[in-house]
Amino acid sequence: MALKKGAARRARQQVEPAGIVFLSSPQVGARGLKLTRQDTGIEVEEIWSSRRVQFYHGSSVAIGDWVYGSSGMTAPAFMTAVNIRTGELGWRERGIAKVNCVEADGKTLYARNNEQIVAVDLGQGSAQP
Repeated sequence: MALKKGAARRARQQVEPAGIVFLSSPQVGARGLKLTRQDTGIEVEEIWSSRRVQFYHGSSVAIGDWVYGSSGMTAPAFMTAVNIRTGELGWRERGIAKVNCVEADGKTLYARNNEQIVAVDLGQGSAQP
C-alpha cells in the first residue's frame, strides 16, 4: 500500500483496537489498516478508507469497534463516530467541534475549546451530555 509522501507524518490520530490501525488526517481522510505478521515482516492491508472522516483537532477515543473524535479541519467540524472494522459512519453531530476526548474509568469526557469539560455516553448515538 502506498501513501502520499508525508501523509503518515501528517496523520493526527492512531488508535489500535481489534488488531486494526486507525489513521486519520485532513489531507488524506481516514484509513483502517490490518497488520499481519509474516515470516518476512509485517503485511499491511487497507481494509477501508473514507474522505468523510478527517480527525484533526484534539484526540480520539476507541470504545469497542467505534472510534469517536472531532472531524474537520475548518468549520464546520463534527463530532463523529466511525466503525474501525468497516469505516461506516455511525453518526456526525454539529455543535461539538474541535474537542479533545479521553476515556477513563468507563466514562468519556471531552474538552471543548472554551475549556469546558463535558461527560458523555458516546455509545447512545450522540455526543450530547
